This record gives sequence, structure tokens and C-alpha cells, in this order.
Amino acid sequence: MRAVLGHIYGCAGRIAQAEELLQDLERRYRRGDSSSYDLSLVLIGLGRAGEGLDWLERACDTRSGLLVYLKVEPMFDSIRAEPRFRSLMRRLAFP
Repeated sequence: MRAVLGHIYGCAGRIAQAEELLQDLERRYRRGDSSSYDLSLVLIGLGRAGEGLDWLERACDTRSGLLVYLKVEPMFDSIRAEPRFRSLMRRLAFP
């Protein structure tokens, strides 16, 4: 839920709060307590699509189960037209 809250903060322009959650998630990621998918959500909410896609690709490389929601998750709507996102969808065999 921290990732979702970070995404919402980023979209709402509450940058400091989103960045704080992002730093917390990065610490948790290094300990194995968070996922690259989580980090992507916050980064995309902050409008940092390139970095968010980097983390989504990492989630794909590690076969994150959360990617099953990629096609329908509204938090990814802002990047659906990005070529890297489309490539990731093809890689996951989503039409």
C-alpha cells in the first residue's frame, strides 16, 4: 500500500511525501521487503516514466507476479502509449 500511496502523492503534486515513500521503498527493496513493481508505481506517479519503466522491466526480468495487473492497472494509464511500455506488454504476451 505504500507504493499506491506514493503514486497518489506524486499525482497530487505532494512531491516531498512521494519522494519520502520512494526512499523508504528503495531501502525496503535492498532488504528484500519491497518489489521493483512497487518502485515503478511511485516513480510513474511522480512523472518519472523512464525510471518507472526501468523498474517495470526489472520486475519482468525477475518474473514479478504483480505484472498480471499491468494490462488493467489504472496507475499505468499515463505510460501506456510509451514504446517501452508497449514492448513490455508484448514481452509478457499481452495483446
